Amino acid sequence: MIGDVTTNGMVYGPLDNKQKKLNVGSLEIERIFEFPRYKDGDVKPRGAEGRLLEVLSQALHFKYNLMIPEDKQWGRESENGTWSGLIGLVSSGKADAALCFIGALDERKKVVDFTEPYTSNDLTFATHFPQMLHRAYVYMYPFDIATWLGILTVLLLMPFMFRLLGAAKSSYSYLVMNLFGTIFNQAVDKERFNSLILLGSWWYFASLISAGYAAVLASFLTIPMYGTHVRDFEELSKAVKHEEYKVFAPKGTAILPALRSNGEEHMNFIADQIEKNDWYVSSDRYMNEDNFQENTALLGVTQMLSFRFGREPLATKFISEDICTSLPVVMVVNKNFCCKNMIDTAITKINYAGLYKRIVDDELYKAWFRATKEDTDLEAYHALTVDDISGALILLLTGYCLSLNVFIVEIVYSRFVRKYFVV
Repeated sequence: MIGDVTTNGMVYGPLDNKQKKLNVGSLEIERIFEFPRYKDGDVKPRGAEGRLLEVLSQALHFKYNLMIPEDKQWGRESENGTWSGLIGLVSSGKADAALCFIGALDERKKVVDFTEPYTSNDLTFATHFPQMLHRAYVYMYPFDIATWLGILTVLLLMPFMFRLLGAAKSSYSYLVMNLFGTIFNQAVDKERFNSLILLGSWWYFASLISAGYAAVLASFLTIPMYGTHVRDFEELSKAVKHEEYKVFAPKGTAILPALRSNGEEHMNFIADQIEKNDWYVSSDRYMNEDNFQENTALLGVTQMLSFRFGREPLATKFISEDICTSLPVVMVVNKNFCCKNMIDTAITKINYAGLYKRIVDDELYKAWFRATKEDTDLEAYHALTVDDISGALILLLTGYCLSLNVFIVEIVYSRFVRKYFVV
């Protein structure tokens, strides 16, 4: 092994006498690979991939020069057969190796070599958590629209059944109001009903509806309520089809080929829409908050998204558990690189020792800790306000208005209609 050499103000060392320095390409992504700033003693890369590179350099006793591709892409093949991004750097010989959660695709293996995999890329997506629902309509939430319509239909049909079967001696409107009152546990005048069997069946229905509504309403008043949102790729494709969502993907990655290789129709549809609408983002702003200003989903791998947004229950974004595909994550090296076997051996030992898993856990803990500081919603804990009880106030005012209208109608009827039209 020969001595270290200095280039561009940094110190480098070879793996052996054939390799005088090692140029390593990567992309700068928060928590994944953060380039050193070369001030205040900051001379080592940070992030999961940066720390892995540092472990390899210590194990194999080499120094390295960090490079970023001009297009800031992972690498995809163009129409003329050339490669962009990190794959292009390595295949052209400008870099000896590259790493940054690079997926092992067969197409890439034609131009570069893969080291031993050290983790896997589980392709999924991240999106906003659902918005909190307004408490003004909390009294409508226990049942869905179909259930409410079903209850209304039964309420309107039962008085008709009572009169049709001769089981009641009152008018239709009286029966509707009387049966409606039983849902709120009000008593009925049994003398006006001739069939206790029919009345008992209604009591059972009213008790079931009343108890179920009260139980669900109590839980809704106790915990915050959130709207629905997309949870898997099939729901995401439907949302995109109805123009409710956009789906962004980083440029020059294996994500779109992975979507198409899945074989599912909804996966192909998402890939087609990304290409058609040019829903791409560059690596330097890949996971910025700007990409979530609308109803959007961001495609990525689970670990990368978790590094940036944390994990539940303290995550700042919803990360789907639906996995499109899984690819081995490797370090790519040039076809003429002399020391691939040495790196393979080192990575194997790192995997067996659990060092990379420890690095990942450390970075996830940092993301989790950051989420506890950034995502603390102080407004969720406050004294009871008018807005919190607005639903009850609306119902109360509605009841007062209806009562006032009925009162006015009764006065008008008793003073004018009876006086002039009743003989």
